[in-house]
Amino acid sequence: MSPGPAWSARHRRPASNVLILRNLRDPATPPAGARHLRRAFGDRARMVTADQGGHLAYLFTKNRCANDLATEFLVTAGRGVSGLTTERR
Repeated sequence: MSPGPAWSARHRRPASNVLILRNLRDPATPPAGARHLRRAFGDRARMVTADQGGHLAYLFTKNRCANDLATEFLVTAGRGVSGLTTERR
């Protein structure tokens, strides 16, 4: 799928700060795919891996660590959040 003709080149660039929040045991997105996506975004992206299963990670589980990190990323525009693995709290 690609942007329609009304989209200019500036709309095709990713945001300055991108958070990839993934689950360690995600049946739909293998780790290699998540790493590939992270590399594609370059220095603008951070990847956080939550130690849990399932495909949904933010606000759909009771993993307070993952939820808090994602909220912090959204509130601070990504400043101070580096890639890491969370544990269930």
